[in-house]
Formats: sequence, C-alpha cells, structure tokens
Amino acid sequence: MNQIFQSLELIKRDSCVLCGSSSLTSYKNLTKFPIYMGVTEQPINEDIYMDQKWAVCVDCFCLQLVGLVPLQVLYSQNHSVEAVGNIWQTHHKEFAKTLIRDSPVSVCEIGGSHGYLAKQIIGFLPDVRYLMVEPDPTIIDERIKIVKGYFEDDPKIVKGFDTIVHSHVLEHLYEPVKFLSEINKNMEDSAIMHMSIPNINQLLLNCGSNALNFEHTYFLTLENLDYIAAKTGFEILSVDNYINHSFFVKLKKKKIIEVDIHKAKVSNELNLKNFDLLWSGLAKFVEKTKLSFYGNPTATTYIFGAHVFSQSLYYLGLNECNITGVLDNALMKKGKRLYGTPYEVFQPEIIRNLESVRVILKVANYQSEIRKQLIQINKNVEIIE
Repeated sequence: MNQIFQSLELIKRDSCVLCGSSSLTSYKNLTKFPIYMGVTEQPINEDIYMDQKWAVCVDCFCLQLVGLVPLQVLYSQNHSVEAVGNIWQTHHKEFAKTLIRDSPVSVCEIGGSHGYLAKQIIGFLPDVRYLMVEPDPTIIDERIKIVKGYFEDDPKIVKGFDTIVHSHVLEHLYEPVKFLSEINKNMEDSAIMHMSIPNINQLLLNCGSNALNFEHTYFLTLENLDYIAAKTGFEILSVDNYINHSFFVKLKKKKIIEVDIHKAKVSNELNLKNFDLLWSGLAKFVEKTKLSFYGNPTATTYIFGAHVFSQSLYYLGLNECNITGVLDNALMKKGKRLYGTPYEVFQPEIIRNLESVRVILKVANYQSEIRKQLIQINKNVEIIE
C-alpha cells in the first residue's frame, strides 16, 4: 500500500444496506483494526488501522459497518489469488455442478479473479461461451474472455448470456441491492443467476473472524438474501447447503413478487447475539492460549493462517505471546509479513523436524482440514485450539 493512504477517511454508510432506513444505532466498536486481511512487503509502520464501527438498523435489525474502507485501498493488494485447500477446491467443483444442470450455452461470471470456478465450469462444458468481469484478474486462459473492471461500470455486459454467476461476491458489496437491481434490469428475461454466498451465521458460531469485517460489511443471511432478491425482482428457485460453509443459490427474474421483510427482521434480531459470541469466544481463546505458554515456554510457536483469523487473535492480545511466525499454505504469501502484525509467513512444512513445536489454530470451517495436515507433517505437534 502507498503512504498516500495514511490519512484516508472512511466512507460513511448512512442508510441501512438492507431496507434503506436511515435509523442506524451504534452497536460495537473494534478500535484500530488493520484494514487489510492479507500479506505485505511494506514496512510495518505503513500499515493502516481504522475503527470497525458496527451498527444495527432500528427497523430491520441488520448488523452492518457504518464506516467503509474505500475499495481502491481495501483491495489494493490481492490476498485471494490462491484457493488453497480441499474445502475450497471442492466448493468450486460442487458449485459448478449446480450450474451445469441447466446446460448453459453462455456464462457471464462477475468476479472470480483466480478463475478456478471458470475452469471447473469449462471443464464440464468445453463449448460454453465464457466471459469474466473482474477488476483484478489473475488468470490467463484463451477459453475465457476477460473484461477488466467492475460490473457496475457497464451493467449491460450481462445481456446476451443465459447464465449469470458470482461466487462469494455479494457479501463484499457495499450496495448489494443496487447490484442485484442492475443485474435484473440488464439480464435476459429467460436467464438464470447462480450465486454462492458464505454461511456467515455458521462462521460466527465457529468463532470465524472471517465472517464480518472490513470486507464483509453486513450480516448476509438466507433470510436477508430472500428479502433482497424479492426487492430487486428475483425469485429464489433453490438453495443447496455446502457443508455449512456456503449456500449455492439459484434465482430467476419474476415480474411480481411479494416483498416482506418480516422473516429477515426476526432472523436478524435472533442472530445478533452470535456476533457478540464471536468476539467473546475469541477473547477467551486468547486468554487460554496465553496460559498454555506457561506450561511449555520453550516450544517454538506458530499461528496458522496469514489472514484475518490471526490478525484478530493478535488484536485481542496474542501479541503478548512469543510467536515465531505465521503458517499458511499459499506459496505466494511465503516470506511476506502478515499485515497488522510483525509475523513473517512460512510454509507449514517448516515444522516437520522440530522436536518441540506448537501451532495456534483457530480457523473456523477449516479447523479439521488444517489440524489433519499439521499432524501429518509432525505427529508431535502441539495444537492449541
């Protein structure tokens, strides 16, 4: 990131992302949190910290950030260029399968920088016409036409396609209602839209700090999606639950839909406590982790995940522990520094021959997958979880 961003001002969200109400009341403030969830090669004194100011809509109880980081700052470095791990690889494959059931002839994908989903779809349908609209593409494939930029820059680009698809995009948008309205306005009447969204509520219950943050700025639930879809002229045809990680949602245009916010409102009020459980659970985990250091003060210690998982634990006080660095499977992160921390990133293989080593592991849905990997590398590893 550039020094020019040191004095940046947050964008103010002054109306509810869901229902449009201007009645937003302060709920929780996480002070001085790092704004970027990836790795960097810049000096640590150039890292930027801003307050996460969470508010609740008085009318629909939707939890949301009211201070938004400008997009050119938030995504100035691409932290998701590698979809590492079996869960994500299987996600792309299974999501592609739901899409190809309709035997599409032409697909327009919004987002998808690394192109893994596109490759899966083309693998199933080699003759499909494929267009990807992406501001930061990291794929070169002659089978995929790429338009570099945002969908919002040219909404008419979806015309002429029988299938619109986006994966883990909607939760990143600052104006999801406007986004879906533009798609509805410009897509063919007979076209189908497929989207994958994270199971944010399950992430909260799993103490996943990747649930809500500077990138996921509002509580997107199925009930909220149902309301947004109806509000923007869509009918949800089906929902598939992918291992409590994601929902695969299929939608079509419908001219007349009854718009009722009651289910979303009830769901938002009921699930609000899960946000508090996330941060109280992480705080308790940090205190437990600190105590474990007294029992084995000489063990070489790493934390897993060069992402918001580790940043959140560091923010809550893990900085007081003697941690050697961060482990991460993404090769492109190796040797860089986790933003907002002093920790260098290493490949997990570094623990293989260590006689006394422990790894702090708090990675929500990926816990089982990573635990298994670490034990395979070093059966004597102590895992704090």
